[in-house]
Amino acid sequence: FDTGAYVLKPQSQLILDSVAAGLVKQPGTKVEIRGHTDDVGSEALNMDLSRRRAEAVKTYLVGKGASAEDLPTVGLGGLQ
Repeated sequence: FDTGAYVLKPQSQLILDSVAAGLVKQPGTKVEIRGHTDDVGSEALNMDLSRRRAEAVKTYLVGKGASAEDLPTVGLGGLQ
């Protein structure tokens, strides 16, 4: 992701295509998607951004056939 953004880059989509294919082949596999940020900006802003990033990844994977219920998301901001 670019700084301050939650739009997937094309190179990330290529990697996620492989992840999605694996999830489709193994239904019921649960994967927690954790969003992160750098330490630029406020803690509140970074928590929101990290949640949006995690959701962007989930939305992409679901669009490729993965099960939404198997993909919980969490935003960690710049904490980890």
